Amino acid sequence: MVSRWLRLAAGDVVVFAGSGRLSRTAVITHVFHSPEAAAHLWGHSPTANGDMQTWEYMFSMTTPIDIDIEYGVMNDAIGRAPGAQVREFTVLPEGESNALVALLESLEAAPHRINSPEEYSELVATPAFEQLEQEVVSLRRAEQGYLRKLLVPGPFGRCSLCRRTFSSEFLVAAHIKRRSQCSAEEKLDFTNIAMLNCRFGCDELFGRGFVGVGPDGAFHISTQLPGGPSSAYVDEYLRGATSEHWSKNPGSRRYYAHHLATDFRVSPGA
Repeated sequence: MVSRWLRLAAGDVVVFAGSGRLSRTAVITHVFHSPEAAAHLWGHSPTANGDMQTWEYMFSMTTPIDIDIEYGVMNDAIGRAPGAQVREFTVLPEGESNALVALLESLEAAPHRINSPEEYSELVATPAFEQLEQEVVSLRRAEQGYLRKLLVPGPFGRCSLCRRTFSSEFLVAAHIKRRSQCSAEEKLDFTNIAMLNCRFGCDELFGRGFVGVGPDGAFHISTQLPGGPSSAYVDEYLRGATSEHWSKNPGSRRYYAHHLATDFRVSPGA
């Protein structure tokens, strides 16, 4: 429980689930640890071994928005088994989290939208963007929404890796260099920092470092890539090919280089 709480940060999306449906969503504004505050609010309860505990690992959030999404729809969007259930407090991996946020946006469940480069730049530049104070509603989700709108201006878009065309709901605006590692200047470089990835393999493969782009634009395939369907997918769409996005967007090349240097999976001892 504590290890999962430690992965939370301001700006993360929270979704409430129960009875087979997602019912509400909100955005974390602060994460804090306070045994004293928890004891004051809720007191203590005995554990199975007789110890006393309280709920001292906490977060605050924006006012929840009502939604109504069946588990099956969520599972299909994030790549989980159709019958998978939500049973406890869980922090999704980055790929599943991005897919879930994209699903919320496709259903217009995001409370804030960015409509122009000027608004995007203004919001990203303000310190409140990082702190996500209560008066700043869901800015990071708005950032993802704006980047997707920029990259997919119509109902269809082309994956930057496999070069296949998909309906916009199956595409993700992915930071080439992890957003958490970007400088303020790089976050504002929205025409180069992001690319469009399909949810049918490319977003996970790049995000997990199994695929990278070399200094000549050629795809690098990690020797740690699992066999079976993953390897077959890479063989069909990526192995031996070059990145069209890298070729057409010189400003993105330094971000691809950073990804290759820091996130690409290299075999031990290599």
